[in-house]
Amino acid sequence: MCRRIEVNNLKQKICSFKKLQSIFDINEIDLENIREKDRPLIFLININNFNFNLELNEILIETEIERLNKFKNSGDKKRFVLNRAVTRIIIGKIFKKHPKKVDIEYNYYGKPYIDEKYKLEFSVSHSNEYIAVVFCKNKVGIDIEHIVKDIDYVGIAENYFNEIEFNQLIKLESRDKLVRFYQLWTSKESYVKAIGYGLSYSIKDIFISNVTYGGNLLFDIKSNKGVHIYIFEINKYYVGALACMN
Repeated sequence: MCRRIEVNNLKQKICSFKKLQSIFDINEIDLENIREKDRPLIFLININNFNFNLELNEILIETEIERLNKFKNSGDKKRFVLNRAVTRIIIGKIFKKHPKKVDIEYNYYGKPYIDEKYKLEFSVSHSNEYIAVVFCKNKVGIDIEHIVKDIDYVGIAENYFNEIEFNQLIKLESRDKLVRFYQLWTSKESYVKAIGYGLSYSIKDIFISNVTYGGNLLFDIKSNKGVHIYIFEINKYYVGALACMN
């Protein structure tokens, strides 16, 4: 059953969250005016709790089926299927098209998009057991990450964060340090996904001050632009961030 969920520390007015437990939940959601709303709509899917009982050949196109068959890991297969199928079904519902007829393109950097005449932007992220798909009339990016303890996050931060961010990070206590790393990383990645460049863009040139759950200001030194980023947690094991360009 589809239900509104409270994602920790994210105010309802910023965006709407929907948790999907089956493909049929999508039919319960009013998507009629989604292109007219400034507030992004985010769908969250737990791949372990999702009931998928439709024929893939009725949803995915041939190239997607071919790519699916190349995956060896069952988790990777599940993530790929749900990512593509849910995106196609939702876009199809919005524009009253069969999911298989939805024409999804990819830019040079791998960002998915549909023809600009539809005036709808979307972004997809997945990590471990969760998938997030966001839709908005404005350019949008989302990133979710499973908090993994046994990575060299200090080394990664030293290479990819700017000096101020790094110095603030290393002063924190161990658990706070790990969470802050993921807050910063998801914020930066959601932004570069929103602008369409992905991680080919220098995230060291992106600065986030006063990091906290909820609204934060991200400054892009390269373009001299400030953008609002919204950091949230799905639960204590997952951090996410949303960037929406006004």
